[in-house]
Amino acid sequence: MKSFRARVAITLQGGMLDPQGEAVARTLQEMESLAGTKVSRTQKVRVGKLIAIELQALDVARARAAVADMCEQLLAHPVTECSEILTLEERETRLAKPTAS
Repeated sequence: MKSFRARVAITLQGGMLDPQGEAVARTLQEMESLAGTKVSRTQKVRVGKLIAIELQALDVARARAAVADMCEQLLAHPVTECSEILTLEERETRLAKPTAS
């Protein structure tokens, strides 16, 4: 088996209200206004979750399928949220160095 590390983003679906994102956007806009920032203006903020998963699988295809199943079955609510596998990388396995006796 090989070791893998995945990063998954869980976000609200497009039509869902995001009160937390709206509150963050308002606060950023107030901060920009107080600072007199004219270079950037926050338009919209969506708040989500980033989940890091370490798992073992025979190959990258099976690791991706396992992470997708995790998202469908537990990590993302199918009615209100969507998931995206941002990264999936094989981890190096480090062998312990033998100790001198």
